[in-house]
Order: sequence, then structure tokens, then C-alpha cells
Amino acid sequence: MKKAIYDVLVCPACNGKLKMTKDGHHLLCSFDKLLFDINDNIPNMVIEQAKNLGTEEMEQLELR
Repeated sequence: MKKAIYDVLVCPACNGKLKMTKDGHHLLCSFDKLLFDINDNIPNMVIEQAKNLGTEEMEQLELR
């Protein structure tokens, strides 16, 4: 995903900043512990389709 697009995206639940995973396949909202998929460079920002993470899963993620 291009950096300019990444910079303007926010979490649809809290409007907080998102962090991209090192592999570039997900965006993370640390506050809500939601992981959004990126498919073919298109982020899926639907809250109901995001993965809810536990504390352990959050700690294992490698972020950019």
C-alpha cells in the first residue's frame, strides 16, 4: 500500500491511527485491538470483518 494512503487511514471504530504489520497484509488499531486485512492493496475497513485480538496476539505482531 502506498505511504500517502496509509497516512490518511484511521480506525473506523475510534478514528485512531493505524499501524501496518511488517508483512504489509494488515492494519492494526492498538486501542481497539482490531486487525484489518489488506487484500490486493485494498484495506478492508469493515469493523465486523476485522479480527479482534487478545493481548498475547497483540504482543506477537511485528509492526513497521
